[in-house]
This record gives sequence, structure tokens and C-alpha cells, in this order.
Amino acid sequence: PFDLATFKQRIIFAMASELQDPGPMAESLQEGSGEVDNSRPTWRKQLALFLEEPQSSCAALAFQITVLLFIVASSSTVIIETVPQFRGGNAVFSLLEAVATVIFTIELALRFLVSESACAFCSNGFNIIDLLAVLPSFAELILSGSNSAVSAFMALRILRL
Repeated sequence: PFDLATFKQRIIFAMASELQDPGPMAESLQEGSGEVDNSRPTWRKQLALFLEEPQSSCAALAFQITVLLFIVASSSTVIIETVPQFRGGNAVFSLLEAVATVIFTIELALRFLVSESACAFCSNGFNIIDLLAVLPSFAELILSGSNSAVSAFMALRILRL
């Protein structure tokens, strides 16, 4: 039988191991690019590789799949909440949205941390889309969901797909 707690522990352990030693595939990816960036500490290079190259390790692939599943779940929640029977603060949907927002925000913050500069981060279209995808959640939190315009912005999460 599938044990979610054991699965999570294995992913966390694999991610921690990969950050310490990204392995030969990650090294070949760095060497193969012809660009050696000595300005970033090794941990930033490894974290960037982890975030940007899913094929660099099993942990990176698991992380990307997890993020993708949360993107699909979050987008599905936004779509399902348009159905009249599901409107009105379903606790499961609210919890899923909160967890997804935390995960997306952490991923975005980590991407900013490993970027070359703020300009480089902002010039990447995917980072802008990700930022636009999480902003509605924070706007809804600040406005306590009282503004109907915030609900319209929730559809921006679908852009993450």
C-alpha cells in the first residue's frame, strides 16, 4: 500500500541529498553549457540546477512534478468554484489554495534567490507569470475576499500551466 508520509520523507531526503551532491549529470550540465559562473556560491548553483533542470536529479524531478500537480489542483479549484454548488468557502478548497500559494511563493522566492540579478529575474516571462499567479491569493487575503475583482484575478493561476 502507498504511504504518503513515507513518500514525503523520501522526497525530502532525496532533495537534501541532491542539494549536497547534485551528481554527475548535474556536473555535465554545468560543464556542457560552457558558462562557468564563479560569482554565485556553490549552493546557489546547485539550487538553481535543482529548480531549473528537472532531469538533473530524481529529487528535482519529484519537485517539478509536485509543483505541476499543485498547479493543476489549484487551477481546477478555481474552475470548480465557479459552479454555484461549490461557491461559498469550501474548507477543502480553501486549504488547498493556501498550501498551493505557500508552495508557489516559496518556489518563486527561491528562483529570485538564485537569479543573477533582479533585472534577470524580472526579464524571465515565467517568473512574471508566476508572480501574477500568486498575487491574487495575497490580494484576497488582504481584502478578505470581499472584492469581486479579486475573484476574477484568481483565474490568472491557470497561466502557470
